[in-house]
Amino acid sequence: MLLTCPSDESSRTLHTTSDLYTTFGTLLQTSKTLITALERSDVLDRLLILSSLVLFLAVSAYVLKKRIIDRSVSLAFWWVKYLPLRATRAPPLDIPSAEAIKATLISPALESLDTVTSLLSSSAPGENNPMATVIEIHNEL
Repeated sequence: MLLTCPSDESSRTLHTTSDLYTTFGTLLQTSKTLITALERSDVLDRLLILSSLVLFLAVSAYVLKKRIIDRSVSLAFWWVKYLPLRATRAPPLDIPSAEAIKATLISPALESLDTVTSLLSSSAPGENNPMATVIEIHNEL
């Protein structure tokens, strides 16, 4: 019969135990990753369910408002449409036409520009200062 040494058997037991711990460590890490992913998915699912519930309640409230409240108010005040109301209309706005704008704003400006241009172009270098002439015309106005 073969006798085994207690140290060989202890080494084998320690080696097997070490392998099991390594395997369990990997298994625990994988389980932790899966549980974290499931928790994240659970939070997202709860958020989606809650937002769907809020949307459903908002649509339901809108439908109830349209069908019950708006109709009951219109039924309660059906007689208002038969009241003689004095029609008050705002006076129409007096918007000037493009020709009127041109006549009041653009034409005088163009005439003034033509006057200044003619004064500047008619003066010779030895004559009076054209700016003095413009200032005199402005003061006369």
